[in-house]
This record gives sequence, structure tokens and C-alpha cells, in this order.
Amino acid sequence: MHDALASYTLLWQDYAMAAATSDHGTSTLSRHASDQALREIQGWLYRDRIGGFITLGRPAPTPRVLAVRVPEMPVEVLLVDCFDAALWPKYRMAGGRSDKPSAGRQHVDAVVRLDRGKWLVTGLTLASSGTC
Repeated sequence: MHDALASYTLLWQDYAMAAATSDHGTSTLSRHASDQALREIQGWLYRDRIGGFITLGRPAPTPRVLAVRVPEMPVEVLLVDCFDAALWPKYRMAGGRSDKPSAGRQHVDAVVRLDRGKWLVTGLTLASSGTC
């Protein structure tokens, strides 16, 4: 399960690098994400790009294993986390901090799947602000 947790944590690091320029097309995102999770984070970055925002700072994920689906092929691990967006605020691309309020702490559900020997985050759902 350590590798599943590591893949989830690395996904947020990849996202933070892309968020610094709101680069929704970077191939870096697919190193640790696929399927719905990849489309979701690309969508967040695209919306920020269109809105003229970048995000600076580093996320601090603290995932824990909720369940393991061993009979499934491929093997899946369900993770939960409490994502704190206050740790990496949004800024305007033109300069200056955004006046948009931080999303605060959000409950996260993630599915991490072992596919051809590699752990990838395939599902990612963030609840509304203040849910953890």
C-alpha cells in the first residue's frame, strides 16, 4: 500500500508544478494520474488558465488507506485525505494575490489502481470547502 500512497502524494507534487503556470497540457500530470483523475486535474488547471490564475506553494497531502480491493483486477486502493488549499494560494498571472477565497480544507476520495506494474490515481473527488 506504500506505493499507492506514494503515487497519490506524487500526483499532488506534479499538480503543484503544473499549477505554478496553470499548464493543463503538461505530460507530467500523466506520470501518476489517468482516467477521471487526470481529466479532473487538467480541468482545474484549464479553468485557472482561462481565469488568469496560477497557484503557488506546495500541497501537504496526508492520505490514509480506507480499503483495498484485492479481488479486483487490477488491484485498487481507496484513499481518503483532508486537502488544505490554504497552503497554496492563487495569484493573478498579471501579478498580485487573487481576491478569490481559499477553498479551505476539503475531504478527498481517491482511487489508486495498480495497472501493468504501475500505481496510478484513477479517481479523484474533492468535497466542498469545510468538509474535514
